[in-house]
Amino acid sequence: MRRVSLVIFTCFILALGLSLKGQSQGRDLDTIMKEIQQVWLTPGSGLGARGSGFNAPRPDFAKIAADATKLQALFTETAAEFTRLKMAEPARIARSAAEAAAATAREAKRGKITDPKASQAAIGQCKVCHDPVTGYREPDEAGGFKLKVQ
Repeated sequence: MRRVSLVIFTCFILALGLSLKGQSQGRDLDTIMKEIQQVWLTPGSGLGARGSGFNAPRPDFAKIAADATKLQALFTETAAEFTRLKMAEPARIARSAAEAAAATAREAKRGKITDPKASQAAIGQCKVCHDPVTGYREPDEAGGFKLKVQ
């Protein structure tokens, strides 16, 4: 009886370990993109067009640096996901946005962003992939979006 319990317990631990390993292999693009959107477009503080991070009369450089650092991590994660999906061009665009976010974070930490409009444009390359005609997504039947099959 004791051996049977030990075998069952060992199998349970093995199954639990395998299920956790499967979950830790990354998040899906939809989850990552929604997080990017939240950081980029937060009214009043985001770095995007609706936010006032770059355009505030007295920019909060600490907030800009934190947001840019978060975007760098999210775009790096996005690039890895696109690479996994064998989508080279979107992966390149995401890496470029991550590099621009890193540069912006460095400048913000120094307390001066040389060219805020250029920084905003370099990070905010989203339209390239999200354009309905030339981009890499298309509407799905549920009213959301899905990746275009290339």
